[in-house]
This record gives sequence, C-alpha cells and structure tokens, in this order.
Amino acid sequence: MKLPQSEIKNRIDQFYKLMNEKAPGWDIAVIFDRVNQYYFTGTMQNSVLIFLPSGRAHYFVRKSYARAMLESGFPDIRQMNTFRDIVTVLGDKKLENGYIEKSKVPIGLFEMLNKYLNIENVQSLDEILSYQRSIKSPYEIEIMKEVGARHNKFVREIVPGLLKERMSELELASLYGYEMIKFGHQGIHQFNMFQANPSSGEIAFGDNSMYPSSFDGPGGTKGIYPAQPKFGSAERTLQPGDLVYADWDFTMQGYHTDITQIYMFKGKISDEIKAANDACIKIKKLASGMLKPGAIPSDIYNAAIDILDKKYLNHFMGANGENVKFIGHGLGLCVDELPVIAPKYNVPLEANMTIAIEPKISIEGVGLVGVESTYIVTEHGGECITGETDEIIEVF
Repeated sequence: MKLPQSEIKNRIDQFYKLMNEKAPGWDIAVIFDRVNQYYFTGTMQNSVLIFLPSGRAHYFVRKSYARAMLESGFPDIRQMNTFRDIVTVLGDKKLENGYIEKSKVPIGLFEMLNKYLNIENVQSLDEILSYQRSIKSPYEIEIMKEVGARHNKFVREIVPGLLKERMSELELASLYGYEMIKFGHQGIHQFNMFQANPSSGEIAFGDNSMYPSSFDGPGGTKGIYPAQPKFGSAERTLQPGDLVYADWDFTMQGYHTDITQIYMFKGKISDEIKAANDACIKIKKLASGMLKPGAIPSDIYNAAIDILDKKYLNHFMGANGENVKFIGHGLGLCVDELPVIAPKYNVPLEANMTIAIEPKISIEGVGLVGVESTYIVTEHGGECITGETDEIIEVF
C-alpha cells in the first residue's frame, strides 16, 4: 500500500512544527536511517533525506531512484550519484546548526557527507524524530489495529497446532515464522537500538527463556550458537511439562504489535506457575488502565512495583541478575520506540501513543511466565488492540 499523499504532508508539516519549537535556529536536518526515511517518504532506499528551515525538503536517492519514484509520493525526489550532488541543489550556504540521527549514523558516513555540507555544530535529531513517531496518526492506528487482530488470532488459533513433542526450539521458530508470513506478517522486525539488526522473535522451552541475552528485554533464548544467539536452539527439544515462551512481534506494512504468549505443553500448570502469571496479569491490568494522556510513565512503573509481591522482586522482568528496568515500551515502525514505562522516564503520555505492557516473572528451573499486550493511549485508559491473551494456553 502506497503511503497517502495527505499522510506524507501531515508528517512533513508536523516535523517542521517540532523543529521550529524544539530547535530554533536550525539550518539543516539530515536523515539517513531508512525507517525514519520510510516514515516521511513511504519507501526505503539508499538515500539521504534533507529538510531545510525554508520549507524545502529534498529526498536524494542513490539506489534505487526508479523504485523511489514508483513507491513514494514525496514532493521532491532527486537522483544522486555522490554527496556532491546535494550541494548543487542546496547551494553553497553556511550551515551553522545541523541536526542528524546521532544514534544511527556512523561517524565515517557523516564525515563523507559533511565534507560537502560543512555543518559547524552537529546536534542530535533522535529525540525529535522519536517523539513525533511515538504519536500515531489515524492512518497508523488503523493499520496497527489490523495487525493486532491478526496477531491475536495467530497466537490463539495457529500456534497450539504447531507444538509437537521432541521438536526443537529451532524447528518451532522456523515453523512459527513461516506460518506467520502465511498469515500476513512481513517477515522481519525493525529495532531502533544500535546493532539490534532486523530479526525474528524469541522462542524458548522451559528455563531456556531465562538464558543470558544481550537483548534489552526480560526474556532470553540460547539461540543456534554464539554467532547467531537468536531464533532457537537445535538441541533443546519440547518435552511434556515444558512451558513454551513465545515473544514474537507481528508486523504488516512496517507496523508492529507485540504479544508474549506462554503455553503449557502436555503438563499441569502448577500453583507456583499460576500465582506468578496471575501477579503479572494484575500488573498489566493496573498499568494498562493508567495509559491516559498526561500520565507519567515513571508513576505507572512505580505503581506496578508497589503491588508486586515482594517475593518476586528479584525475579521480576528477568532472571539471574539479567533483570531489566521497564514494564512497557512504545512501538510502531520499530519494536522499541518511545515512550518507555520505566522508573526514570517522566515525559507525559499523549493520546494515540501505542505501548506494549509486558510484566514477566522468572521461576527457577521452570522458565519465564507473564503477559504482554499492545495498547493505544486514550482518555479512558489503554485500548487493547491485540486481545487480552493473558492465561497460559494448555496444549495436549
């Protein structure tokens, strides 16, 4: 689906409004990241997107210019062979205050561009772009609602039929991804975090869900081997009584929703497992009800910790010292967007932010339990768009 012209215009207008409010005196904004470029143009190319305070915005495309012209309704698309071509359009003007995505752009790449632009003071564009993308338009909300509905149907109706005794994590992850794509998923997820390359989700059996991981999340996975520490282990096989941890985003037209679903395979849900999962459900219900415009994320986090049974404190949102300090995160074109429901994040929520709430508790020798659903921030609290997939699903 082509990004509507009206959506492109609204996003460009909003960007100028934010730049003029938050970065007065700016001379140029340069966007390299392809997800950010997609947000404004509706296409992902080897390119540079440039905004000037005069209202001029140019999309310089090295490859593929032809594809950009087919896919994008951006008002000014120009073919570029080298960065020198940008100067011929912008002119030889003094650029004192330039803004770039400091968390995204390699120093060497920027230096290659700045050899021609000569920006004197380089400042970060990340906060402005992250804030703008965190508030979804009606167009984006409708896409995410469709994604969430498919995601919910998939984890409830499709996944239980995939679980077979003695299959490996790697087998399930392969089937999971294949069946998701058949169900409409685009195949990969995008992350904002540096070096968190486009990837799949997390599949783990039993206590492999608590395996140490560099990923900044509560769950873990052993992966295939150290060179590929994701996807799933070929050695760990599914046995009766195993918990299956499935944290896998569903993505369509670039937009993500997030569900974590726990399955019990041919076994009994013990009182210990149920109590821990119920504690997570309680936290998710509290936190999602607080997702209202003006709410402070740190207040939501602290309220969740206040109702958590103290016996779970060392096992909350991770295990074995690998615990993370958040219970929710924004998502949209990436899995890890703003806002973050965390103890030191104090920027008030706004209507139409989309947030996944994901309390988890680890049980030694058993695995990670917990819940995760995706919500829209509204005046009445979080509106769930993925279904309240809270109870552990038993598979026999």
